[in-house]
Amino acid sequence: MPEFVTSFHRSKLPEFAVFPFTKHVLEEVLRDIPQASIAISFFAWRSDKTFGRKSGKGRGMKVSRKDADTDVFSAHYFRGEWTIWVFPVRNDKEERIKELLHKEGFERLREWFLEKAPIEDPRSTGYESPSHLNVEFDGQKLLYRLTG
Repeated sequence: MPEFVTSFHRSKLPEFAVFPFTKHVLEEVLRDIPQASIAISFFAWRSDKTFGRKSGKGRGMKVSRKDADTDVFSAHYFRGEWTIWVFPVRNDKEERIKELLHKEGFERLREWFLEKAPIEDPRSTGYESPSHLNVEFDGQKLLYRLTG
């Protein structure tokens, strides 16, 4: 079982938002993958009323993607590091997102880790391209975007 190292990059979540799963759920889902260590970051840059970013001086910044509040999680491999970023979702979407995660999303995440495990091989060059699995919710289904 991998070691899961958790960090929180957020202040208190607003009342309308919740994280769609916990570290414990990931530990259960990913208990048999070969990776030695995975960093899990619970990340919220959302403001009190919207999912817009806030700059350090309290001024709002535009989020680069128009449906940023549909981000669920993003898994990454880069420079020998495995990371999962977990994003908050709106309370009214949480139940459906959790249902889909348990039905298909966690299995897709597990498969991604198993498929990408060979890039961690000590015989590899160390210059592999970054790899990402981004999961979003469109209001009805989960969307999977793979790069690398």
